[in-house]
Amino acid sequence: MEGTSYYMEGEERFGSCSSRIYSHFSGLHYWKYYRAIVREVLKLQPESVLDVGCGPGDILAHIAAESESVRLYGVDPSRGMVKAARKKFDRGGLAGRVTIEPGSSRDIPFTLEKFDLIISSISFHHWKERKSSLENLSRYLKENGRIIIFDLDREQWPGKLPLFRNHTLKETEDGEFEVQGFNTVMSKLDGSGLLTLVLTRKEGISP
Repeated sequence: MEGTSYYMEGEERFGSCSSRIYSHFSGLHYWKYYRAIVREVLKLQPESVLDVGCGPGDILAHIAAESESVRLYGVDPSRGMVKAARKKFDRGGLAGRVTIEPGSSRDIPFTLEKFDLIISSISFHHWKERKSSLENLSRYLKENGRIIIFDLDREQWPGKLPLFRNHTLKETEDGEFEVQGFNTVMSKLDGSGLLTLVLTRKEGISP
C-alpha cells in the first residue's frame, strides 16, 4: 500500500537518493559475494526463489541470467530500491520473469505463494526482530523448502570501525535464530567471506 512503511524503528533506511547511489555501486562492490551466492542458489535447482531485502535486484538478475525456468520474486522495504530493481529488469529484458514488490521479512506481499528457496543476501544484519522474521518467512516455504541467509563474516573484518562491523554477522550467533520445527545451521561459505544461516524443516514436520 502506498505510504506504508516496511521499516521498523532503528533499521537502516534507504530513500530515493541513497537507493540510486547503492544501485549504481553495489554490483561492483559486492560482485565477489553475489557470484558466490548465485552459485549456491543454482546448485539447489529451485523452481521458485524469494529474495528478502533484495535491494536493486542484482542477485535476482544474475539468477535469471543463468536459469530461464526458475520463478523469481523479491521484496524490499525501500520503494527506491524496488524502483531501481524494476528499471534494471526492464533494461535487461527480465521484467516478465522477476516479480518485485515493497515488503519486508515481516510483511510478504505474495500471500498465495510457497517457495522452494527463500534467501536474504547481505541484508540480515539490518533486520530487527530477526528470529520472529525467520519464523514468519518459514510460513512461505514449500514442504521441502529452505531458508538461506547470506551475510558478511565478521571475522573477515577484524579491527574495522563499528560502523562496518555492524554490517556483518558473527558465527557464534546461530543459537539465537532457532525456529520451531526447523534445523538451523550456521557455517562459513568457503573462500567467499560470507556466513550462511540455513533453515530446513525437521523430518516429520509438515508445513
